[in-house]
Amino acid sequence: MDFLSIDLGTSTIKAGLVSEAGEILGLVKRESPISLQGNLVEFDLEEGWKRVVSSIREVVTISGVNPVEIGGLSVTCQGQTFVALDDHYCPMRNAIVWLDKRAVKERDEILATFQEDQIYAHTGIVLLSPGMMICCLGWMRSHEPEIYQQARYFVHIADYILYRLSGQLIAERAIYYCSGLYDITADTWWMDMFDYLDLSPSKLPPLFDSPISISTLTPQAARETGLNQSMQVVSGALDVVASVVGAGAIMEDKVMLNLGTTMQTMMTIFDIKQLLPKRKVSIFGHVLVGANVGVLWRETAGFSLRWFRDAFCGEEMKIAAETGMDVYDLILSTAEKIPAGSDGLLFLPNLQGTMLPESHPEARGVTWGISPSHTKAHFVRAILEGNAYMLRENLEIMKQLGFTFNEIVATGGGTRSRLWNQINADVTGTSLHLLQCNDSSVLGAAIFAAYGTGLYESIAEGCQRMVHKANLVTPDPFPQPAYDEGYRRYKTLFQATTSL
Repeated sequence: MDFLSIDLGTSTIKAGLVSEAGEILGLVKRESPISLQGNLVEFDLEEGWKRVVSSIREVVTISGVNPVEIGGLSVTCQGQTFVALDDHYCPMRNAIVWLDKRAVKERDEILATFQEDQIYAHTGIVLLSPGMMICCLGWMRSHEPEIYQQARYFVHIADYILYRLSGQLIAERAIYYCSGLYDITADTWWMDMFDYLDLSPSKLPPLFDSPISISTLTPQAARETGLNQSMQVVSGALDVVASVVGAGAIMEDKVMLNLGTTMQTMMTIFDIKQLLPKRKVSIFGHVLVGANVGVLWRETAGFSLRWFRDAFCGEEMKIAAETGMDVYDLILSTAEKIPAGSDGLLFLPNLQGTMLPESHPEARGVTWGISPSHTKAHFVRAILEGNAYMLRENLEIMKQLGFTFNEIVATGGGTRSRLWNQINADVTGTSLHLLQCNDSSVLGAAIFAAYGTGLYESIAEGCQRMVHKANLVTPDPFPQPAYDEGYRRYKTLFQATTSL
């Protein structure tokens, strides 16, 4: 039996077809229908639905799988992005994306009413950004009062896509953790925030745990997608939760590293009490009973390497275009000849500020210690090492909070680099286990579908059967002194530059 995964990402919509053994049989990507106008960032739900449909049809075609062999599908999504629905469950406007910045005033008004520690204790949200659901609801109340009052429901975009597939509208508890409306300690809606927003809980769909089988496909959804109408539609969770499950990091002895454009360091946590006094780790809902996902998120990781490529590697990009080679392979190969510590060159990857573990939105990237002996290859290696120091800091924070772990399960585009994997292992002194499947959110959603349709008796069994490790990267003790010194200088430079 095979399973469909839909991943509604911020920049990309993915449709994956996965076997019950965890093999990716096909993967199709579409750009998300995002529009940007100044501080406004919105998602066209109708166009999004069309891209989901076309992605499903294409992935079934390229995989060669008979639709009757697909047992179920599940949907995972980006956090915060939500839409107002009318009485007929039709969008009343575009969805507002979590990147949106229109609600700065409303964010500040919330922070004038609720202390940050109070918000964190109830919601697990470390820092309230203008794009979060409660801020944008406040904006809508002031600027679009007719929609605010007349809306039948406010829902996350995954809820809407699941409704289009199944005909049933539900709210997934594991998704609404990050809305600012859900009380993570009382395990119910946070009524103080509802009262502040003049909002009734009846404006949200009924809450359910994830993953559950919602229904079979509606006749219309079956016709549009070309899937068998008897196929089960299963609720999912946020993409960070799906990634943790898709990496098999469902016990507290494992840290999951997602190294892509950004960096997320995540852990399954069964007791959040030790997190609450420190307010450093974001807390998300899990699909496991009694568990949460703790996340340290860094704004730039692979993005810093992409910036360097675009700004300084025109020659390598030209060679790659002419030869078909991967441009990052060309760039990174030069850094292999540079010694650990980059001969004193140090890079801070905070190109877009930093939110966690400390809020410094004004922080910017820094390259320090440049001398005439440094080459382009030194800069490349310094970028990799700077991001590894950031990872080491994340791990140290988790240890300071009382968590122990014996390995990092690593996924994401950055793990394709053998050099970067080795640097991460050496800098942190921790082994990295790479995965056969780099799209862990897609695999995680497939595990949800397999469990929700009854193929596996537990999420743990689904992980055991469908998640497969590949290479183990162990730390080399030889460069440790150079990296210990580099990490010390990294922290000193960060403190010095954020005070400017």
